[in-house]
Amino acid sequence: MASRRPSMLGSYAFLLDVACENPVFVQAIGRTWGLEHPLSQRLFPPARDAPVPPRGPSMIAAKSYRDLHHKLTRIGCFEAPTARSWAKFLLSLGLALLFTLPVYVAASWWSLLLLLPGGLFLSTAILIGHEAAHGAACEKGWQNDLLVFLGFGVISGVGATFWKPKHNVLHHQNPNVPGVDRDLLLGPVSVDAARHREASAGGKWFHRNLQAALVWPLTLFLAPLMRVRSLIVLGQNLWGGRVDRAWMRDVVALSLHYALWLVIPSLGVGWAWALLLYLLLFAVVGGVLSFIFLLGHTGLPLVSQADDPWTLQILTSRTVRLSRVGRWFWVGLDQQLAHHLFPKMSHVHAPRADGPIHDFCREHGLEPVEQTLGEASWNVARHFLTSWRDTPIDARTL
Repeated sequence: MASRRPSMLGSYAFLLDVACENPVFVQAIGRTWGLEHPLSQRLFPPARDAPVPPRGPSMIAAKSYRDLHHKLTRIGCFEAPTARSWAKFLLSLGLALLFTLPVYVAASWWSLLLLLPGGLFLSTAILIGHEAAHGAACEKGWQNDLLVFLGFGVISGVGATFWKPKHNVLHHQNPNVPGVDRDLLLGPVSVDAARHREASAGGKWFHRNLQAALVWPLTLFLAPLMRVRSLIVLGQNLWGGRVDRAWMRDVVALSLHYALWLVIPSLGVGWAWALLLYLLLFAVVGGVLSFIFLLGHTGLPLVSQADDPWTLQILTSRTVRLSRVGRWFWVGLDQQLAHHLFPKMSHVHAPRADGPIHDFCREHGLEPVEQTLGEASWNVARHFLTSWRDTPIDARTL
């Protein structure tokens, strides 16, 4: 392991490299030092070199984007709904516990069905934490940090030091860009031809014959995989001497997670039953969150080059038309285009911003992708039948 001491920019690049092991992005933000670790190499397979969409002369001028931002500001779309965010978080958590706690008390097989609504409401509480991680849920930074601490760390067992670089930076700046967007790495599933070519003979057979049928069952393993990755990042930061307040917050949050969801319940119902309930509950959570996140971008074009960052977001983001009840559970991720163009805008204001954003797209010759829940689900499921053949497009040719 390298022992040199990085500069401030290098430290940030190094943190991202530790969390995501993405040499393409790290080279783009500054010189850094690599980290070799067999376990992390297996869980974070090194990304292939892929061109990052250029940030130079653009089809959509920066002034046009600023004008849209000013228009949305005037109608109040960037006012942080602090009280509503906390009320929804606490209500979702309370309803999740209302369904989940009887399972621990009854300790019977029939009660396991209650984990389905419990996991659904718990997913909503976690998605409030996702919004807080973007700084959109509350007006003050410490309130957002507290929601992230509770929603991600304590509830889901995923640390912010892992999540923010992976999601806020790599994914949001480069959606559907192979080799950069880590959300395209779906375990054994292939979403592009290059990854299929690099797979073993068994992996290629899986892509062609099984992945479309197994991708949804595999999402049930999302939660434990994310927790393992979070723990690896914390360990790497400790090993590299990068212990700061964010690291300590994550350690406390993850310790509370395992204490509240495993250790304390085991004292009442025993280790076997507590572990079973833990795995089943978060399998539901993993399935719900994977479904929501996959519908946001999957099946839309993979992109190698784009004229500007806003074109990239429009081409790769899907809006899902839901009922008012459905929108409550999705916490703004049904409005994926609005979320990607303006991550700091709360989901509360996304419906109000929908009209101006669609007008903005059409003014620049781009049609936003909008589908019903059924259409989006069908398109995503069908996409995995042939995703292993997909190649990125050069969006500059559109």
